[in-house]
Amino acid sequence: MGVYEICRRIGNWKEETSDSRTGPAQDLSADNLSPQALEVHKLLYSHVDYLKKQQWITTNYVSIIYGAIFAVARDLSLWQRIPLVLASLGAACCGVFLLCRIRYDLGGARIRVDKANLEIFGKSEWDKLGMAVEPEPYRRGAEFTYAMVSALAGGGLLLSIYLLFSSH
Repeated sequence: MGVYEICRRIGNWKEETSDSRTGPAQDLSADNLSPQALEVHKLLYSHVDYLKKQQWITTNYVSIIYGAIFAVARDLSLWQRIPLVLASLGAACCGVFLLCRIRYDLGGARIRVDKANLEIFGKSEWDKLGMAVEPEPYRRGAEFTYAMVSALAGGGLLLSIYLLFSSH
């Protein structure tokens, strides 16, 4: 179910014709929005950008943690490496959890952006601009998140195997 159908069902969608229950349709075009509403609309888009950056930052920081663990573990005995194995697995788990959490928040942010765009532009302008509501906003761009999750999980596993089975 797309955002358009969700908006219609929960009553937030204003049809472009008059309705006896709601009166004349509201004109919510960008020209008629208050400066505050335009600022909120910009913030919705900047929030989506912020969440995307957070995914990359999380992946980079966990990778840096892996590098630090690798550098520290070179001259340690097997028993001294055990806490580092736990730390690398813990970093992997935390990183994967954060990426999944950010992915969920990103889907919600995209729904809010789509709802705002539908209200501002209206269905006819939306169609004329060739814009489409994402039917599955939580899946959009998921392949990038899956790649980051794979890098973190695989990196944590490989580092743990290296720490346990390398001979130094």
